[in-house]
This record gives sequence, C-alpha cells and structure tokens, in this order.
Amino acid sequence: MVDKLVNSEANTRRIAMVESCFGSSGQPLGVPGRVLVGEGVLTKMCRKKPKTRQFFLFNDILVYGNIIINKKKIQQATYHSTRRSQIRKFR
Repeated sequence: MVDKLVNSEANTRRIAMVESCFGSSGQPLGVPGRVLVGEGVLTKMCRKKPKTRQFFLFNDILVYGNIIINKKKIQQATYHSTRRSQIRKFR
C-alpha cells in the first residue's frame, strides 16, 4: 500500500496540509519517498499528567505536537525518526 502512495497526488496534498498545521515552527515534511500512513489524537503519558497530542505517522518518521483548536495549528512539533532512535524538538 505504501508503495502505491509514494508519488500520488493525494499523499502530496495530505503532507502539505500537515506541514501547514505546524506553520513556520516545523521542518519541511515534503521529502521524496515519504508517505503519510496515519494520523490521529492520542494521549501521551507524561511525568506529571497525561497530555493530548496530535500524531502523524509517516513511513519514516513520527511527528506530534500540541493542539491549538482556535487556529487549527499545532505548536512545538517533535520529530522521531523510525529509522534511527533519535528525538528532535523544534519550537
């Protein structure tokens, strides 16, 4: 399934929409060969209390951030590579 979506127009539009949610605070997500596999709201278990986050699962990275409902923006994106065990935070 992922192979069929790699160069599809629908995949490109979905990735552009996710990229626009992060605004200028995020890094470019439109990388050749990248596919948006799934997205949704999950509860991240943090030290003090559980926190709701918007998650985007790509074929090579996992991206999540805080949800701002009024502006439909997501702030403080965190990128986790599925190929390397490395977490990077952007504000």
